[in-house]
Amino acid sequence: MVAVAACVAVAARGPADLAGARQRRWWPRAEAPTPPHLRREYYRLGTFHGKPSGCLMYDLAHALRKNTNELLWLACVALTDQFVHDRITNERYQAAVMELEQHINGSGNLDPSGFGSVLTLKDGTKIRASKTSRIAYEDEPRLMLLREWSLFDSMLCSSYVATKLKTWSDNGLKKLKLLLARMGFPLADC
Repeated sequence: MVAVAACVAVAARGPADLAGARQRRWWPRAEAPTPPHLRREYYRLGTFHGKPSGCLMYDLAHALRKNTNELLWLACVALTDQFVHDRITNERYQAAVMELEQHINGSGNLDPSGFGSVLTLKDGTKIRASKTSRIAYEDEPRLMLLREWSLFDSMLCSSYVATKLKTWSDNGLKKLKLLLARMGFPLADC
């Protein structure tokens, strides 16, 4: 109804005003400029990251009673990714870890006998899962791939150690070796 009235008004003015009327009709009006102090305040707020999508999906699956160990594992990986890349604070990470730890303990992953837990497949078959396929909470140092690499390589590639000791330089490598020596680790074992 409004578009028809606008077309009638344009036709009444003539074809010379047609281009200007279309431009006014299709382009939004220019907004008032934002005051500089408001713009500075907005950009000072920084960037925020919410709950990881893996955790949200697990919460949804848990609410629908469709949660599995796979979804729980993906939620743990998503949360760890945000923490490792400094997208969430340590307090928010610890709160989310406690929430996931409750799900881990409640999902039957922990078997006190140590032989593994019993898993039920989609077809109803029950199998024993070994210790390696269980999800367990363990507090570990923030050194990348410590289980796969040596301590020296893990500390060398750690963002925390590398920035403090400047391990990309020869002087930084010497500082890292000295640190390991002062901690009592022989370089041959590291």
